[in-house]
Amino acid sequence: RMLYRLGFGTPSKVFDTMIAARLAGATRYGYAALVAEHFEVTLPKGQQKANWAQRPLAPALARYARNDTHYLLPLAERLERRLTDLGRLPWLEQACGRAGAAARVTRKRDPETEWRVRGSHVLEARASAVLRALWHWREGEARSVDRPPFHILSNADLVDAARRLDRGDATTPRGLRGARRSRFSHAADGALALDRAAWPKRPAVKARPRLTKGQEKQVAALRQRRDTRAEALAIDAELIAPRAALERIVLEGDDGLAVLLPWQQSLLGGRD
Repeated sequence: RMLYRLGFGTPSKVFDTMIAARLAGATRYGYAALVAEHFEVTLPKGQQKANWAQRPLAPALARYARNDTHYLLPLAERLERRLTDLGRLPWLEQACGRAGAAARVTRKRDPETEWRVRGSHVLEARASAVLRALWHWREGEARSVDRPPFHILSNADLVDAARRLDRGDATTPRGLRGARRSRFSHAADGALALDRAAWPKRPAVKARPRLTKGQEKQVAALRQRRDTRAEALAIDAELIAPRAALERIVLEGDDGLAVLLPWQQSLLGGRD
């Protein structure tokens, strides 16, 4: 999706090692876990949020970057052979094809929701106004120095700062100094001075349709069928169909079944 937004298009073929491993029956399917299993190599952790813009790269970052790609092709080859032996390679092709199609769907940023980071739902209305202002402050700071927003301040720190400021604690987060600290305070003060009418409204929560007892029995029957097939194949049952998909199938019939990939539909065997 990032490549597509930047104008580079999308790859004609994608091989997702995590999906492939899950379809092959792996219960630990992160890249580091797969490298450890297949190549008996322990990869270092904790460099994802390092400053990759620094030059020259620190030796630890250079090693991390090499390891992050060094095992990809041989790992993909092993997983592809395994899926071919199991007759499940078309499952992976369908899943990766859907991922590629989803990457080409352009979604406009919604100014009413883009600032609602994890943890924001617990904030009071005025604290939400502060968070909104601090989020936009952070975006501006990140653009000005061409860095990811989390290099300025993490989402958790944003939420914590908004909560404390709403309670009258004007302590600025650690690491903010000089002009950046002043701009942070200016953004926070502006939000705290807003009239109540300008505070963000809580987003409407779409209520899930309530199932009748008969529909619950249908979902249970589908779940039992799904679980039986998954156990026989030694894969996670959620790969065939998550609970939400089962409910949609019961509520929407063929339209609900269409959310599943062909291989998932074949294993589930329809709604009846």
